[in-house]
Amino acid sequence: RWHPAGEAPVPPSTFIPLAEDAGLISALGQLVLEKVCFQIAAWRRFGLPFGHVALNLSPKQLEEPGFLASLDDTMQRFGIDPRWLALEITESAYAADDQVMAALLDSFRERRIAVSLDDFGTGYSSLGRLQGLAFTTLKIDQIFIGRVDGSNTGYHVVQAIINLAHVLGMKVVAEGVETAGQLEALKRLGCDQMQGYYFSRPMPADAVPEFIEKMLSERFSTAHAPTPAELPWRQPHALLAAGAEAAPTDARYRARAIL
Repeated sequence: RWHPAGEAPVPPSTFIPLAEDAGLISALGQLVLEKVCFQIAAWRRFGLPFGHVALNLSPKQLEEPGFLASLDDTMQRFGIDPRWLALEITESAYAADDQVMAALLDSFRERRIAVSLDDFGTGYSSLGRLQGLAFTTLKIDQIFIGRVDGSNTGYHVVQAIINLAHVLGMKVVAEGVETAGQLEALKRLGCDQMQGYYFSRPMPADAVPEFIEKMLSERFSTAHAPTPAELPWRQPHALLAAGAEAAPTDARYRARAIL
């Protein structure tokens, strides 16, 4: 979300098309990449437990000749292990030339960066093309998830997608999970991961440590739950200190990070 000062939040569905039309999407995408790497470095520095952070890419970013070099440079500046970052590509980008996309996916795989096919089922997918491109994860669009617990047809469509992805060696993420019924249906179908408002609304970075602590407390019994003293991010000003240490020396980026 974009939070203009004194105004209501603006969703990506509103500002991303405008940025694309104005020719600003590549610059915006680079800024987001830097902010994400900054945040990963900060969280890792003070021990916050998480697997990776997923980053959406615009098709126009992928078309930039210097995109891979910029990605490498940004990860190196912030000391990011590629396994801490996951890239999400929509079906509109996936519709590009197969050879170009295959080469790009090979480049990501060489860097050990996971790549997800986002919003599966809403665009240009075909079984032949999906089989020939090495995506790590397939994300089922929420239009299918909304029907998974409401009709036999919806259930079986999602079942088919999950089975297909697993046969092709991909993990499956269900988008837009909003009810306990959807969660239980997806568990029965063997879906690997779920995301959506059932788990959390969008939140700022400084709210994530408390959210993870709550999840850990719910997962473990009271006897084995970590105490606040055992959680590094509970120490005073941990986020601020970690962020300052993770920040690069580039004054230009410091100004951009504040914005």
